[in-house]
Amino acid sequence: MPAPTAPPAAKPSPPTPPEGLPASLSSSPKPTPPQPLVTEPAEGAVAYASPTTATSSAAAAAASGVNKASAAAADEVGAEADVAPPDACFMLDVVNTHAHRRKEKRRKTWPPSPAGGKPAVPAITPLSAGKPGTATPESEYEYVPVLAQTESELAQKAEARALLPGSFRLAPIKLVFQDLGTFGRNAALLRVVESPQLPYKWPKVGWSSTLGSWAMVGASVPLTLLAAAGAVACLPAIAGLYAFAWTAEKVQGAPVRQSKRLDDGQDVPGHEREKWFFVNGIATPPNQAQISVDFLHTLTGRPVTALLNRTLGVWFDLWECLLQRDLHQATADIRDGYRPLVEAIKDPKYDRIVLIGHSQGGIIVSAWADQLLADFGETELSKVEVYTFASAANHFSRAGRSMEGLEEDTSGPWAHVEHFANWQDFVAQFGVLSHLPPGATAALGAQGFRQEGEPRTMYGQFAGRIFVRPNSGHNLLMHYLYPGDSILDVPIVKDNSNFAKYVGGGNLLPPKKAQSVPS
Repeated sequence: MPAPTAPPAAKPSPPTPPEGLPASLSSSPKPTPPQPLVTEPAEGAVAYASPTTATSSAAAAAASGVNKASAAAADEVGAEADVAPPDACFMLDVVNTHAHRRKEKRRKTWPPSPAGGKPAVPAITPLSAGKPGTATPESEYEYVPVLAQTESELAQKAEARALLPGSFRLAPIKLVFQDLGTFGRNAALLRVVESPQLPYKWPKVGWSSTLGSWAMVGASVPLTLLAAAGAVACLPAIAGLYAFAWTAEKVQGAPVRQSKRLDDGQDVPGHEREKWFFVNGIATPPNQAQISVDFLHTLTGRPVTALLNRTLGVWFDLWECLLQRDLHQATADIRDGYRPLVEAIKDPKYDRIVLIGHSQGGIIVSAWADQLLADFGETELSKVEVYTFASAANHFSRAGRSMEGLEEDTSGPWAHVEHFANWQDFVAQFGVLSHLPPGATAALGAQGFRQEGEPRTMYGQFAGRIFVRPNSGHNLLMHYLYPGDSILDVPIVKDNSNFAKYVGGGNLLPPKKAQSVPS
């Protein structure tokens, strides 16, 4: 009698999504596991910090050699390692280099400061007040740091901050008409700009330069008229595009949505002192963006506000990405979403501002970061945290006062900056992974997507801490935050990511100190 065979081992059941997750997600198959890395990595496709100062031709040649060596090193390692382990992830710290050696600016002030007192308020004394043709001697001026401020200056700064506009920028068409109005009001001064530099006044300037300038003006006028005629011919198409975009935005409703938990759990204590924002990616209708913020709300125990990146269809969305990222156009989504963000930063009741961007949302977040660095100081921005997933942007800015201490402070004025990317995600390769410093590909490939030791600090365009794993897929919930296969569950991310601490309601704010009332 044959011996009884053991029953086949039961296959492990897939991870169960959180209760209340929409059926479209809970019934979906588990994302594709990590595949062998067989494609050649893009040159310079990982992250560190790169100086933006101009380099010599020799340095540029050396950098080119580093790129080729990095790609070769990655190919050699890729040939040896067939499959990356499931928990593979590589981490790099990146700092910008346009924070490079900012010199202390100085200005002249008059009258000089009293001995041991505060610097005097600068005053302008016209030359006509003294003898004609003479200037105040250099020795009679006192140099003070530009950061030194009087009480009057501080009061003016506080008043200006209170009046700080919440808008990002005006719409491009409004900017054009604004400039046309300025041009019209000052057209009479144009003759001063284009007045000929006659030889009898300036002997070193010959007639050739004057005639050449007039010739260019004469050629530019008919070319301008020709271009204007072409623009008029294209007006129907332009009007149709604007009408389509306007209708699509109105159909999708308000640009701001509030999250709701997907379960019956309670929000973390002290969440009233935090304000969370999320910006969705391309081809994401409002109902899918709502699912994303509901999931984030459930994941972190904090309410999340969706600043909608309204879709015009994947084709127009891709073109919009190029306008936002390469031409720096302030589209309606950038302008509309910036105001709630500014209002939250200005509100003193919030001690933490968290901004999350996915895909095209990373471009919008990058544009906001640039504008925030212009609108706010280090004190206000020190409570802002930024996290991106599969960012399609080509940079992320941080400001710094000097090169000293960059290795210890990779976030700059921001509280935290982190970027998460799947190596086989097309959008991530188009964005964050293709705008990282040379040599990172070799560093990543040499370790097989496994972090060994402390993260390397490098200089590049994407500031912040960057986590890269070999997975594929672009969807936020299915390929980045899917329960059981979340990038936040990778050990190296758990140990080194500030955003991972929010999972399950962690990373609480410390209790607010009670203000003592004077007796």
